[in-house]
Amino acid sequence: MRKPNPYRTLGIKPDASVEEIEQAYKRNARQHHPDRNIGDEKAKVRFEAVQKAYDLLCDPELRELYDRTGAWGEKKPDDAEEKVHNLLLSVFETVMAKLDMMDVDPNKTDLIARMRELLVGASQEGSKEIAQTEKMAAKLRRLIGRFAAKGGGECFLNGVVARKLNAIEARLEASRANLETAEKALKTLADFTYDFDKPKLQQAAPIRDHVRPLGE
Repeated sequence: MRKPNPYRTLGIKPDASVEEIEQAYKRNARQHHPDRNIGDEKAKVRFEAVQKAYDLLCDPELRELYDRTGAWGEKKPDDAEEKVHNLLLSVFETVMAKLDMMDVDPNKTDLIARMRELLVGASQEGSKEIAQTEKMAAKLRRLIGRFAAKGGGECFLNGVVARKLNAIEARLEASRANLETAEKALKTLADFTYDFDKPKLQQAAPIRDHVRPLGE
């Protein structure tokens, strides 16, 4: 069975901005919410359709897939812990590579401190990028609707601006998610300290064997 067009479900155009999607979702959700339509099965079905349409369109990857192919992809579970672990692994590998280039013995330097230094720098850069992107998005929002055809009617340039704004807002959402992951990684590192007194191991051991929680 073919699924409905999510844009039609929410009553918006295909080039709708993230803000317009949010507004349309809230409007439709309030109108068809089961609590406001007790016993109305049609309203319940409509409410579920609105929720599914919103879930698709608020996810940049799923929306891009639908716009390109018309297919409804499935929303992937957001495993925040896995993202933090992957980031810490990446930062650890970066630190080890830098130490190797400088010919520094990793056993004689505080790896936790060096990892924290990289994460703090990444967080600061991420905050600057978000601030700059927010300014650009604000400028584009003010441009929407300013173009008009001489003979009246809709001007395609408004759609161009809207698509640009969609891309900017998707990038902004990704930047915020990355910053949140970096901040969580910093909190994770705060629970550990590097152990310089650990005896030299004969075989390589997992990273967690080289650090110990504070207070132990």
